[in-house]
Amino acid sequence: PLAADEGAFFLADSLYQEVDLLGSWLFEGNVYQQSEFTFNSKRLRGIVAYRVGKLDEARELFDEASYLLDQMEAMSPGQNLEHYQHLFFNIASLYYAEGKIVDALEMNRKVLKIVQESKIPDENRKKLSLAYCHKYVGNCLWALGYQSYLDAKKHKTKDVMQLYREANDNYK
Repeated sequence: PLAADEGAFFLADSLYQEVDLLGSWLFEGNVYQQSEFTFNSKRLRGIVAYRVGKLDEARELFDEASYLLDQMEAMSPGQNLEHYQHLFFNIASLYYAEGKIVDALEMNRKVLKIVQESKIPDENRKKLSLAYCHKYVGNCLWALGYQSYLDAKKHKTKDVMQLYREANDNYK
């Protein structure tokens, strides 16, 4: 993560690939921990791919992470909500970058539901998470409304300002 945080995405990707190999023997015998280790590596590599513009590769890595997470959930039901929260947020960001705003909105709403139902003992941390969720849901609603505004403007309809106001209201 340090390499990725410093913007050294190609270094981070190669390090994550090495980490994948280490994880297979590090947690030998503990299937859940091995899966969790690999899940985190795939998800973080997906973030790196996303940040360097390799959206197809990011999608594949997030799909692999999702598959592993579902297996982890089968082994330990209810113990993976935070993992789902992070993965769904990453997938929502990818959808948004791909211009799939409706899919991003749906995924951000899933994240919001997870955070609302979570039992985070630190009330400030939960409020911050909720604020971020509402921000990203609002971004998606604004983007959808703004697209309607642009479409109306292109077709020279009278609804242009109303659609812009709706986009703005959705964002608020």
